[in-house]
Amino acid sequence: MKIRVKNHIYVLAISLLFGAVFAHSGAMAADKLVVLYSARSMSQSMPWIAQAAGLLKKYDLDMELVYVGGGPRAAAATIAGDTDVTVVGGVSIVRPFVQGNKDLAFIGSVKNILTHSIFAKPDIRNLRT
Repeated sequence: MKIRVKNHIYVLAISLLFGAVFAHSGAMAADKLVVLYSARSMSQSMPWIAQAAGLLKKYDLDMELVYVGGGPRAAAATIAGDTDVTVVGGVSIVRPFVQGNKDLAFIGSVKNILTHSIFAKPDIRNLRT
């Protein structure tokens, strides 16, 4: 099971990176792809996994991985054109889009389940108590 999940993550990371490279304008071979991420979490780990696994070198991708703490800063950098690809939580990019910035292209989500947990005292049984 662990290997299958790992393989799916690699395939997804490669797909996103190749999509970004081929969608990028200009001479692709000479351009460096700037990939920004806004959180050091598993939900945004695809670029690091691809880099750590050597997939970028294997497929001759020149990628600069940049950490910018916080979704609003990441969204601002994306809107300003400082990055080619941004891995960020949805709210950070959806809000400027809804407010009128139509210069963004959404590729999709990296997960389809809620990965958060709520911890509470044993006497709390539901959200109303």
